[in-house]
Parts: sequence; structure tokens; C-alpha cells
Amino acid sequence: MFAGFTTEDNTIIIDMSAAFGWTGSAGTYSVLGGAVAFNHGSTGSGPRPRGFYNYHWVGGHINVASSTVTQCEDAERSLRFALTTVMGPSAVNDRKFTAWSTQQKVLGLIFDTTAGTVAMPTKEVVKARSLIAHAFHSQALSRSEFRSLLGSLRHVATCVRPAQAFV
Repeated sequence: MFAGFTTEDNTIIIDMSAAFGWTGSAGTYSVLGGAVAFNHGSTGSGPRPRGFYNYHWVGGHINVASSTVTQCEDAERSLRFALTTVMGPSAVNDRKFTAWSTQQKVLGLIFDTTAGTVAMPTKEVVKARSLIAHAFHSQALSRSEFRSLLGSLRHVATCVRPAQAFV
């Protein structure tokens, strides 16, 4: 687990190391994911010469593009090329690519680009409230309970900006 603070952006960084079900080291996935994101983000197209906006979480990549001319297709082609360049021809898994849409569920959050909103599913809100109430009323939390709580609240910090100071 890594945590840090950048004064320039007034942001807290918490890398939970994606410790769930992968056989390789989380550091390896993060480095490869970062290399793909850098390569993909540095690739430009005619209408977007500075590169594509993409967000990556360890090994997952999210593209954001306007639906003008061929932006969406260009962004997808660039990501496929970056994956192949960094990890080889077997890295592209077509089942992992989702269709372009103005509303997507990404990392457990519902993004709606038409409405300009990011929302947590109701089930996640109920779960977060329950976890916070349990932690608040506990005399003490073990390290694993604390880490579990932080991992569960990353959705809250994404949707509720003032909550970022506490996670």
C-alpha cells in the first residue's frame, strides 16, 4: 500500500495495490498499466493532436472522447495499439472492451456524460453508510478492518469531493 500527498494539486494519493485475485505482482500490473496509459495518452489524432484522455486503474483503462468525426474509433485503436506495443499481440482481449456509450458503469460508479454526473449505485451508498456507522461506533479497528474500510470508501471519495480529505 502506498499513500502520498501532492501540495500542488492539493490531493491525496492512495494506491491500494489491487490486491485481489491476480497471480502476478500488483506492482507489475501497475507499471504495465502506466506504460500503456502513457503510450496511449501520448498518441494523437487529427482533431486531438495532444493525445487521448484516458484513466487507468492498475490494469484497467477508461477512454474519454467526444463523439465527433472518428474520435471514439481513434481512441480505441490507439489503446489497442498501446496494449500490443507494451505487452505483445496477445494482450488485447476483445471481451474486455465495452461499446462506446454516454452512460457507463466504470469501477463500480455510473458515469453519465450527457447529464454530466457520476453516481454511486444505491446498493453501494447503503454499504458505505453501514461501514462508516460500524467504524464510528467501534472502540477500535484492526489494521485489516481499516484497510478494508479505506478500499470500500474510494467510491465515496470519487463522488463526494470534500470526502477526499478523509480517505
